[in-house]
Amino acid sequence: MPQLFGRTKNVSKRSKKYLEEALYFRLFKEGSSELSEAMSKRGMNKTVSDQAIHLDLVAKTRGITAAENYFIDLPETLKNHLTYGALLNCYCKELMTEEAEALMEKMKELNLGLTSMSYNSLMTLYTKRNGQKYVPSPEIVGSFMAHFEQQKDVDRAEGFIEILKKAVDNVGANVFESLIRTYAAAGRTSSVMLRRLKMENVEVSEASQKLLEVISVE
Repeated sequence: MPQLFGRTKNVSKRSKKYLEEALYFRLFKEGSSELSEAMSKRGMNKTVSDQAIHLDLVAKTRGITAAENYFIDLPETLKNHLTYGALLNCYCKELMTEEAEALMEKMKELNLGLTSMSYNSLMTLYTKRNGQKYVPSPEIVGSFMAHFEQQKDVDRAEGFIEILKKAVDNVGANVFESLIRTYAAAGRTSSVMLRRLKMENVEVSEASQKLLEVISVE
Protein backbone atom coordinates (compact mmCIF):
# COMPACT_ATOMS: atom_id res chain seq x y z
CA MET A 1 0.00 0.00 0.00
CA PRO A 2 1.51 3.38 -0.93
CA GLN A 3 2.61 5.61 1.91
CA LEU A 4 0.54 8.78 2.17
CA PHE A 5 2.17 12.19 2.60
CA GLY A 6 5.64 10.63 2.73
CA ARG A 7 5.54 9.99 6.50
CA THR A 8 5.67 6.76 8.45
CA LYS A 9 3.62 5.92 11.52
CA ASN A 10 6.33 3.52 12.71
CA VAL A 11 8.06 5.42 15.51
CA SER A 12 11.08 3.11 15.45
CA LYS A 13 11.83 4.20 11.88
CA ARG A 14 11.79 7.91 12.65
CA SER A 15 15.08 9.73 12.95
CA LYS A 16 16.93 10.23 16.23
CA LYS A 17 16.64 14.00 15.74
CA TYR A 18 12.85 13.70 15.41
CA LEU A 19 12.59 11.68 18.63
CA GLU A 20 14.85 14.08 20.54
CA GLU A 21 12.78 17.06 19.42
CA ALA A 22 9.59 15.25 20.43
CA LEU A 23 11.05 14.62 23.91
CA TYR A 24 12.10 18.25 24.22
CA PHE A 25 8.69 19.63 23.31
CA ARG A 26 6.90 17.13 25.58
CA LEU A 27 9.04 18.16 28.55
CA PHE A 28 8.65 21.83 27.70
CA LYS A 29 4.88 21.52 27.36
CA GLU A 30 4.66 19.82 30.74
CA GLY A 31 6.84 22.53 32.29
CA SER A 32 9.21 19.91 33.67
CA SER A 33 12.10 21.18 35.78
CA GLU A 34 14.00 18.09 34.65
CA LEU A 35 14.29 19.38 31.10
CA SER A 36 17.95 20.32 31.37
CA GLU A 37 18.96 17.00 32.87
CA ALA A 38 17.04 15.00 30.28
CA MET A 39 18.55 16.96 27.41
CA SER A 40 22.07 16.59 28.80
CA LYS A 41 21.72 12.82 29.22
CA ARG A 42 20.69 12.52 25.58
CA GLY A 43 23.49 14.73 24.35
CA MET A 44 21.12 17.47 23.24
CA ASN A 45 22.85 20.85 23.22
CA LYS A 46 20.70 23.62 24.63
CA THR A 47 20.64 26.90 22.79
CA VAL A 48 20.66 30.23 24.63
CA SER A 49 16.92 30.36 24.03
CA ASP A 50 16.56 26.92 25.67
CA GLN A 51 18.53 28.18 28.67
CA ALA A 52 16.25 31.20 29.00
CA ILE A 53 13.16 28.99 28.89
CA HIS A 54 14.62 26.61 31.44
CA LEU A 55 15.55 29.47 33.77
CA ASP A 56 11.89 30.49 33.81
CA LEU A 57 10.86 26.89 34.53
CA VAL A 58 13.33 26.70 37.40
CA ALA A 59 11.84 29.86 38.92
CA LYS A 60 8.32 28.42 38.64
CA THR A 61 9.15 25.01 40.09
CA ARG A 62 12.05 25.66 42.48
CA GLY A 63 11.81 29.34 43.34
CA ILE A 64 13.62 32.56 42.51
CA THR A 65 16.78 31.67 44.46
CA ALA A 66 17.22 28.51 42.39
CA ALA A 67 16.70 30.55 39.22
CA GLU A 68 19.37 33.04 40.32
CA ASN A 69 21.80 30.21 41.01
CA TYR A 70 21.02 28.66 37.64
CA PHE A 71 21.79 31.97 35.96
CA ILE A 72 25.02 32.46 37.92
CA ASP A 73 26.23 28.99 36.93
CA LEU A 74 25.68 29.60 33.22
CA PRO A 75 28.83 30.03 31.12
CA GLU A 76 29.49 33.68 30.32
CA THR A 77 28.92 32.95 26.63
CA LEU A 78 25.29 32.08 27.43
CA LYS A 79 24.59 35.23 29.41
CA ASN A 80 23.04 37.46 26.79
CA HIS A 81 19.84 39.50 26.42
CA LEU A 82 17.74 36.30 26.41
CA THR A 83 18.94 34.81 29.69
CA TYR A 84 19.25 38.22 31.37
CA GLY A 85 15.76 39.01 30.12
CA ALA A 86 14.41 35.74 31.52
CA LEU A 87 15.84 36.52 34.97
CA LEU A 88 14.47 40.07 34.75
CA ASN A 89 11.03 38.66 33.99
CA CYS A 90 11.30 36.38 37.03
CA TYR A 91 12.11 39.34 39.28
CA CYS A 92 9.15 41.26 37.89
CA LYS A 93 6.77 38.37 38.52
CA GLU A 94 7.96 38.25 42.13
CA LEU A 95 7.58 42.06 42.44
CA MET A 96 11.30 42.31 43.29
CA THR A 97 11.64 45.90 42.13
CA GLU A 98 15.15 46.71 43.34
CA GLU A 99 16.56 43.51 41.86
CA ALA A 100 14.74 44.07 38.56
CA GLU A 101 15.96 47.64 38.21
CA ALA A 102 19.52 46.71 39.18
CA LEU A 103 19.52 43.95 36.58
CA MET A 104 18.14 46.34 33.98
CA GLU A 105 20.99 48.76 34.70
CA LYS A 106 23.48 45.89 34.43
CA MET A 107 22.04 44.97 31.02
CA LYS A 108 22.47 48.57 29.87
CA GLU A 109 26.02 48.59 31.22
CA LEU A 110 26.79 45.45 29.19
CA ASN A 111 25.14 46.97 26.10
CA LEU A 112 22.59 44.18 26.01
CA GLY A 113 19.56 45.31 24.06
CA LEU A 114 16.46 45.55 26.22
CA THR A 115 13.57 43.98 24.36
CA SER A 116 9.97 45.13 24.39
CA MET A 117 9.23 42.08 26.53
CA SER A 118 11.62 43.36 29.20
CA TYR A 119 9.93 46.76 29.25
CA ASN A 120 6.51 45.10 29.32
CA SER A 121 7.56 43.03 32.34
CA LEU A 122 8.74 46.13 34.18
CA MET A 123 5.57 48.04 33.31
CA THR A 124 3.52 45.17 34.72
CA LEU A 125 5.63 45.31 37.87
CA TYR A 126 5.07 49.05 38.30
CA THR A 127 1.35 48.64 37.65
CA LYS A 128 1.07 46.01 40.36
CA ARG A 129 2.98 48.24 42.77
CA ASN A 130 0.76 51.25 42.15
CA GLY A 131 -0.92 50.83 45.52
CA GLN A 132 2.46 51.42 47.15
CA LYS A 133 2.95 54.72 45.26
CA TYR A 134 6.24 53.41 43.89
CA VAL A 135 8.16 55.72 41.56
CA PRO A 136 10.99 54.42 39.36
CA SER A 137 14.28 56.31 39.44
CA PRO A 138 14.79 59.16 36.92
CA GLU A 139 17.26 56.92 35.08
CA ILE A 140 14.69 54.15 34.70
CA VAL A 141 12.01 56.62 33.62
CA GLY A 142 14.39 58.10 31.06
CA SER A 143 15.23 54.65 29.74
CA PHE A 144 11.55 53.80 29.31
CA MET A 145 10.73 57.04 27.51
CA ALA A 146 13.78 56.68 25.25
CA HIS A 147 12.66 53.15 24.38
CA PHE A 148 9.14 54.28 23.46
CA GLU A 149 10.57 57.16 21.45
CA GLN A 150 12.83 54.79 19.52
CA GLN A 151 9.94 52.39 18.91
CA LYS A 152 7.62 55.29 17.98
CA ASP A 153 5.17 53.78 20.46
CA VAL A 154 2.88 56.60 21.54
CA ASP A 155 0.31 54.37 23.22
CA ARG A 156 2.84 52.63 25.46
CA ALA A 157 4.46 55.96 26.32
CA GLU A 158 1.09 57.38 27.33
CA GLY A 159 0.36 54.26 29.36
CA PHE A 160 3.67 54.55 31.20
CA ILE A 161 2.99 58.20 32.02
CA GLU A 162 -0.40 57.22 33.45
CA ILE A 163 1.38 54.74 35.73
CA LEU A 164 3.76 57.47 36.89
CA LYS A 165 0.96 59.96 37.51
CA LYS A 166 -0.70 57.57 39.95
CA ALA A 167 2.38 57.89 42.14
CA VAL A 168 3.46 61.52 41.61
CA ASP A 169 1.66 64.79 40.96
CA ASN A 170 4.15 66.07 38.38
CA VAL A 171 6.07 63.74 36.08
CA GLY A 172 8.37 66.53 34.91
CA ALA A 173 9.26 68.36 31.73
CA ASN A 174 11.73 65.73 30.51
CA VAL A 175 8.99 63.11 30.34
CA PHE A 176 6.67 65.37 28.36
CA GLU A 177 9.46 66.46 26.02
CA SER A 178 10.17 62.80 25.27
CA LEU A 179 6.45 62.21 24.74
CA ILE A 180 6.31 65.10 22.26
CA ARG A 181 9.27 63.63 20.35
CA THR A 182 7.54 60.25 20.34
CA TYR A 183 4.40 61.77 18.82
CA ALA A 184 6.53 63.50 16.18
CA ALA A 185 8.54 60.35 15.39
CA ALA A 186 5.34 58.35 15.00
CA GLY A 187 3.70 61.01 12.84
CA ARG A 188 0.88 61.32 15.37
CA THR A 189 -0.99 64.49 16.29
CA SER A 190 -2.74 65.61 19.45
CA SER A 191 -5.59 67.99 20.04
CA VAL A 192 -4.99 68.17 23.79
CA MET A 193 -1.21 68.30 24.26
CA LEU A 194 -1.04 72.09 24.58
CA ARG A 195 -3.83 72.04 27.14
CA ARG A 196 -2.17 69.19 29.05
CA LEU A 197 1.08 71.09 29.38
CA LYS A 198 -0.73 74.17 30.67
CA MET A 199 -2.70 72.10 33.18
CA GLU A 200 0.49 70.35 34.33
CA ASN A 201 2.27 73.72 34.47
CA VAL A 202 5.08 72.29 32.34
CA GLU A 203 7.48 74.43 30.35
CA VAL A 204 9.35 72.67 27.56
CA SER A 205 12.49 73.61 25.67
CA GLU A 206 12.47 75.69 22.51
CA ALA A 207 13.14 72.60 20.38
CA SER A 208 10.24 70.75 22.00
CA GLN A 209 8.03 73.81 21.56
CA LYS A 210 8.64 73.71 17.81
CA LEU A 211 7.75 70.01 17.67
CA LEU A 212 4.70 70.74 19.80
CA GLU A 213 3.46 73.17 17.17
CA VAL A 214 3.87 70.45 14.54
CA ILE A 215 1.94 67.75 16.38
CA SER A 216 -0.81 69.97 17.80
CA VAL A 217 -4.12 70.20 15.97
CA GLU A 218 -7.34 71.99 16.83
